[in-house]
Amino acid sequence: MTGGATGGDRVRYLRYRPGPDPLAPPFDTAGALRGLGRGVFAGKRPHQALRDLLRQGVQGTAGTDELLRQVQERREQVARRGGLDGVLRRARAELDRAVGMELRALAADPSDDARIRESELASLPHDTAAALRHLLTEPYPWRSDEAREAVARLLEDVRNDFVDARLGWPGARRARGVQGSRGALASDPARVAAMATALAALLEADAHGEPVDLDRFMAGHGAFFPEFAEHPRDLDDLAEALARRSAAARAHASSLSPDRRAELEGLIGEATREAGLAEALDRLADALLRRRPDLVREAFAEVDGARELGLAEAVDLIEELAELDELGRALGGGLGGGGFAGRGGLDGVDGLDGVDPAVAGRLLGPEAAEAVGRLAEVEPRLRDAGLLTGGRSRPRLTPQAVRQLGEAALRDLATGAEGRRAYRSGGHGRAQDRASGRAQAQAGDPGATVPWEPGSPAPLDAVATVREAVVRRAADPGSPLLSPEDLRAVETEERTAAAVCLLVDLSSSMVRGGLFGPAREAALALYTLVGARYPQDAVRVVGFDETARPLSAADLLEAAGPRVQGSNVQHALLLAREHFGRHPGRAPVVVLVTDGEPTAHIGRDGSPEFAWPPRPETAGKTEAELDALAAAGATVTLIVPGVGEAASSSAGEAASGLTGRTASGLTRAVTARGGRVVRTAGAGLGATVIDAYRSRRPRT
Repeated sequence: MTGGATGGDRVRYLRYRPGPDPLAPPFDTAGALRGLGRGVFAGKRPHQALRDLLRQGVQGTAGTDELLRQVQERREQVARRGGLDGVLRRARAELDRAVGMELRALAADPSDDARIRESELASLPHDTAAALRHLLTEPYPWRSDEAREAVARLLEDVRNDFVDARLGWPGARRARGVQGSRGALASDPARVAAMATALAALLEADAHGEPVDLDRFMAGHGAFFPEFAEHPRDLDDLAEALARRSAAARAHASSLSPDRRAELEGLIGEATREAGLAEALDRLADALLRRRPDLVREAFAEVDGARELGLAEAVDLIEELAELDELGRALGGGLGGGGFAGRGGLDGVDGLDGVDPAVAGRLLGPEAAEAVGRLAEVEPRLRDAGLLTGGRSRPRLTPQAVRQLGEAALRDLATGAEGRRAYRSGGHGRAQDRASGRAQAQAGDPGATVPWEPGSPAPLDAVATVREAVVRRAADPGSPLLSPEDLRAVETEERTAAAVCLLVDLSSSMVRGGLFGPAREAALALYTLVGARYPQDAVRVVGFDETARPLSAADLLEAAGPRVQGSNVQHALLLAREHFGRHPGRAPVVVLVTDGEPTAHIGRDGSPEFAWPPRPETAGKTEAELDALAAAGATVTLIVPGVGEAASSSAGEAASGLTGRTASGLTRAVTARGGRVVRTAGAGLGATVIDAYRSRRPRT
């Protein structure tokens, strides 16, 4: 359509074609990596974390779980659309109407012949096909022309419905739409039979490796396939839609009871007796099935609706149900019974490769197509950005991804509300930095800043001060434009190097409490902070359960092994002491994260010994390691996660309880040696770890 406009401009109106939203925000690769990282921190392998990310959705689009819910909801709606035997009910109603018209014509005739015919009509079989066979085998001499024409229309309608059910959209229905309500397919069954025979022969020849002349076939029968405006790409292209339609027609028949199926086959046989139409279409269906045996459909016995569907409408319904089941399986659905059985491709991450956004859009709507498109690009985008490597079924995070996850973890701790509260509580963290998206300033940089303190001779840094105020106001819009805590001064003092050891409990209790992921994320954030802001410090992270072992930054993103009981704090403290021995002259800092008492220690033979309840020997060996650290000048900050809002205690508070709890053996041992105990909610664990490190590292 065109329309006039000022200056003689012309406007063209084109048909709407669904596609990606041009106003949609660009793909957030960093956000996708962050979502993937949450699963990896929790101990999942990258392919498992990626699968979970796709299940949850990205950037506000539906994930596969939501799409599966929509598939199931749509499936239930389709299954209630109508009954599968509606063609038999319609045919019986039309036949009864024709018989009624004939009986009215016979009632006006007082002859014995009329009574005999009335008796014959009254004794017609209830089976519609058998009744028609009785009337057609020895042609019944109709008295009513209207009745005779009604039976002829009934047979013609069943034949047309049968052709439509077998050829379906876009062939038969579209041809009828172009050529009229009857068209060539309805008025010339011989032509349909010739096309079906020729296409079956073409498929059979191709299956035997013989050459096929597709051009010749299209020249003779192209009118049946108007969807191919010029020419199909190949024989598979031509056969694909017909194969799906044929499979749906077979599934429709198998969904009927044996009696109704036999009645339908008989009805179709009577309607298509001429020109060998049924035989030709059956031969074509067999050839299509041999070409696409994967399209064999199971019965859909759950279909049950009040509306009486014609044969083509019923096959439409079956075809849509089959497509919904295919979509459900591809999305990872595992419903059994009347749903999509089995597991889909998401078990191997690349399952969305088999999901066509156009199909999802046609079945569920344009938003589903957009969601499938977004989900399908998650993994390729991460790979293109250099964040994932390895095979499709077992992807791996690259060093660049590890670095970015560390920066993101540190940035979240520095800018999040939990992080700010943890940093600012108790007066600790006077030297904390705000993480930005870029690497932190290196040690000794003249641009590095620290919180300004009254009486400090260091000059104020206006840019850093404004940045702090903006970050604070973003989290709390009602706060003042400028607060004393926003003030930043240029750092001029020299730093003393530290040897820091973070000891993280990775036992099964931490996993059960949901603390495993936050603990590993906190450790990666510490690695990132030290590497970027305090490169002169020597940092070591030790993970422990029944035994303790050093963990690199990459190790923190490895999949979790089997859950192991036991918290061997003694072994972890021993590895910390060894770390300090390798870095003499650096101030020792120990941060210990555990949610329970020590329950394991290293025995005389060097193997771990676990006991519950804890044995006195375990407590004694743990306290001996604390004594050795204290002798080396190291103080321990014990962080107990998962117990509510952050609170701290010192040696003097140990006797009266910690945040309302009776002091445990470990907390008493730590505080008795000048250490500090901090209890924190799981969400604040990372910020508490960073604060403990920053507040304990020495400054000169």
